[in-house]
Amino acid sequence: MPDVKSVLQEEIRRLARKEVKLANAPLIKMIGELKRKVASLERLLAAAEKKSSVPVAADTVCKEEGKADVKCDAEAGQKEKKPRFYGKKIIRLRKRLHLSQAELAEMVGVNMFSVSHWELGKNVPRQAQQEKLAEIRALPRKELRERLAVVRIALQEKKAK
Repeated sequence: MPDVKSVLQEEIRRLARKEVKLANAPLIKMIGELKRKVASLERLLAAAEKKSSVPVAADTVCKEEGKADVKCDAEAGQKEKKPRFYGKKIIRLRKRLHLSQAELAEMVGVNMFSVSHWELGKNVPRQAQQEKLAEIRALPRKELRERLAVVRIALQEKKAK
């Protein structure tokens, strides 16, 4: 014959799980709705960033969306000075030009770790470095190849030391 104590404990556990599940059901449903809402807002933000090619504040998106329940700052709608170069944009530039982080760092005049931190979003380039990046982006292919040859030679000399 089964032990009465273990049978009662198992029944209590089963009922407790059932009660917890019933108590948490509305919360779980609400979490799902919030996740869907966040995902849609992230898609809107990504679309807005893609249109402007500059990161957009979340407050600006809520104005475009016309949501009354989300408070937006009037100042957020005004154009803020955002860096022209941020992580993904620097990665795209570097890959489009077929440059390594070390080569790009040498061309801009910074350490390779600076370029890495820019790409990871830990830091943003200073104004002078942004100007150099804009200059590199605007270079014609022929001139870029010439500069790149000089940079690669300089990097090889550094490695040899």
